Amino acid sequence: MRRGARNARPAVVLLLLAIAGAAGYLGGRYLWGRHHYRAALQALERRDFRQAGFHLDKCRSAWPADADVELLAAQAARRRGDLDEATQRLRECKRLNAPHEPLALEFRLLKLQRGDRAEADDLLNLCLRQPQAPGTPLILEAVIESSLNVLAPGYRVDPLAQLAPMAPVRARVEKALPVWFELRTGQADRVQGLAWRGWYSFIMSRFDQGEAELRQALELDPEHVNARLYLASLLIMKDVKESLAQLQWVHEREPNNIQVRYWLASTLRGFGRLDEARRLLDEGLASHPDDVQYLVERGLVALDEDQLAEAERRLRRALALSPNSPEVHLALSQWARKAGREEEEKRHRARFEQLKPPPDPTSPPPNSRPRSGGG
Repeated sequence: MRRGARNARPAVVLLLLAIAGAAGYLGGRYLWGRHHYRAALQALERRDFRQAGFHLDKCRSAWPADADVELLAAQAARRRGDLDEATQRLRECKRLNAPHEPLALEFRLLKLQRGDRAEADDLLNLCLRQPQAPGTPLILEAVIESSLNVLAPGYRVDPLAQLAPMAPVRARVEKALPVWFELRTGQADRVQGLAWRGWYSFIMSRFDQGEAELRQALELDPEHVNARLYLASLLIMKDVKESLAQLQWVHEREPNNIQVRYWLASTLRGFGRLDEARRLLDEGLASHPDDVQYLVERGLVALDEDQLAEAERRLRRALALSPNSPEVHLALSQWARKAGREEEEKRHRARFEQLKPPPDPTSPPPNSRPRSGGG
């Protein structure tokens, strides 16, 4: 018996060591996950959604099947504009039986950011009734951004924007922004609010107010990309040199941002810097060959260079991809006029007039400030 007991001791010791090792490993994994979870929350607080996504991915690998982490990852993906990733994460949340109420809200916000604004007013009214509810900041953010995208859709024209009555959309922004400033007092959220409000002021032709708010946002956070992009758009009506400088600043820091590349190329073309515009557009088309806006802009560069065959090739490709785009028909009418094809010019011009959105009688006067400041 004593000999058997002595022989059993090494096995017991090994078992205890194995248990201790497993516990240490699991404890280490937990602490590693905890570190990345805290880092993700800090990134979300400063509105760095890419960095938050990085840390949440690490956290998910340490804490698999954690519905709360999965939901945060879905929110971070949606807020940085990666809607496909957000959809995938939300499906996983559903599989993990995430709490119903926050999951249902996130699905509604994802639907809103995909362009379906049927519930926008209901969501905003929910915020106004329950401003202290946990989901209110997320709702306000989604409502404001989706509304601004309707009012000024940027380089990708939202087809639903052409059908949306503008007065109700503006009303949403004007109701949501004061609540945002009242509730979100941290610097990152205040900067974001100033950027939104400055952009909205510009949309409403309140140029000086918009510029002041955007510059205030950049004083607080010089690295705020959207504030710089908004300011660049505003300044093209006033100081084209600074407008271009703002776009170049962003492009240098985000060289793979296809939206910024397009804006910069379009601005360079407007200044007659066709070689630089062509290079940027060709880089974009190499990775996004079916981007209609890039094809149109590349066709217009070719047209400015009197390369009519190249312009026609690009523009007809855009027409095949988006036959009901008013911008495509307008560009083709310009090409046809230069090519001496009078009947085709008339046909595309007429189609452009049919497709372009009707003027909104409730809109402010069009931006008509004369350009100044050189360039």
